[in-house]
Amino acid sequence: MKPSGRNGFARRTPTGLMVRGCVVLLVIVLLIDPSDMMLHLKMPFFALVMLLWLYRQVWVSSQIRRERDRRLNRSVWIATLVVALVIPSIWTLIGIISANVHSGDTPFGLLKTFLFFLIVPVLISERIDLMAIIEKSSVLVAVITFLLVAASLISPQLLIGLLFFIMDHRNGIITPDRNVFGLGLGEFYYSTCPIMIFPFSRHCWTMMEGRAGCRIGAATLCVFFGSALLLTGARANILAALCLLFFFVLRRIRKSAGWATALMIGVLMVTAAAVTVVPRAVNPREGSNAIKLGHIHSYEEEFNERPSVLLWGEGANSAFYSEGFKAWTTVTEVTYLELVRIFGLPMAALLCAGLVWVASRLFIRGALATGLAFVAYLGIASSNPLLLNSMGFLVVGAAYVHAQRCAEAERQQNTEHGVWAKAPPLSVASDF
Repeated sequence: MKPSGRNGFARRTPTGLMVRGCVVLLVIVLLIDPSDMMLHLKMPFFALVMLLWLYRQVWVSSQIRRERDRRLNRSVWIATLVVALVIPSIWTLIGIISANVHSGDTPFGLLKTFLFFLIVPVLISERIDLMAIIEKSSVLVAVITFLLVAASLISPQLLIGLLFFIMDHRNGIITPDRNVFGLGLGEFYYSTCPIMIFPFSRHCWTMMEGRAGCRIGAATLCVFFGSALLLTGARANILAALCLLFFFVLRRIRKSAGWATALMIGVLMVTAAAVTVVPRAVNPREGSNAIKLGHIHSYEEEFNERPSVLLWGEGANSAFYSEGFKAWTTVTEVTYLELVRIFGLPMAALLCAGLVWVASRLFIRGALATGLAFVAYLGIASSNPLLLNSMGFLVVGAAYVHAQRCAEAERQQNTEHGVWAKAPPLSVASDF
């Protein structure tokens, strides 16, 4: 069968289109209802994606063989099974063994979260660019943010109703009177709002380095997503967006005016940020910072009183007393210390090394905008519980697959143009 259609691949079968459609719907559900307490559709859609994919592998393998030109390699299977099944199963068992009266009521919550990494073989074998889907679908989060701000301006009563609805379902925080960086904009934080850092980075790159005809549209979308990130009122979101924007501006200046000018402007930017933004961001008397400092002090006490926790952790669903919340809790905003508490220092270090490896693959393969956004997302996650949930593992899986796609595109270009020939700029076409 001759290749046809976009990207030179054969025409998709109905089941293939169904898999792709269900992946899109899964992303939309996770963005709108990350806690799964409103729609209760997270696991059903994930199960539907996996069942359709398994059906294609077993019953229509002769058809899908015409849609792709290679199988999954062994390293992908090993990485997926270890991350999605082996690690969470071991530490779920540890959590069950060490459970006490303060433990949470979801003993298999960690296993359900890690299971979302099983989507990696689906994405690779079906050639689905999940990162492109996330970038496009995140416009929903921006629209939700703008609607919350509009509600606060139009009807305070409506805002109060939305506030209780969103907070009761654990999908966000609304604090209209919060004064972040002295801007007086309030806080309209939807739980999945950090995901907007990916389209913001993509459009910043296009605005600064893309084709001339695309720059006006990219600049408009930069303002759109940048404004939404600003209105979330989250310091980590705002700082990450500013860092990305400064990086791309300095990169543009370096290309046009040289290293000396870029270095001088960069020093001025860093100095201005150190004088104006950083002191407000790290003020220990601010409410959110005070809570995080309480968490950190409690982690220190926990590790000092129970040194064995540093070796193999306390396991999934385990609780500890946090001065930040002044109560027993199973999760905090200090994500990387939480990883150490749950998994122990060796496994936490291994998981973090895996995240660094994914980021490095993105940079090596030339996916600069996605790599920077992924690093920014990991930075935001240091003060927000963004990794140990289904959306976090979907993002990690999307970044891993995006790096694989870039590597494949690079191999195809080398094959078509030769190793020493001048190939066109590397690009990965979107399938969404």
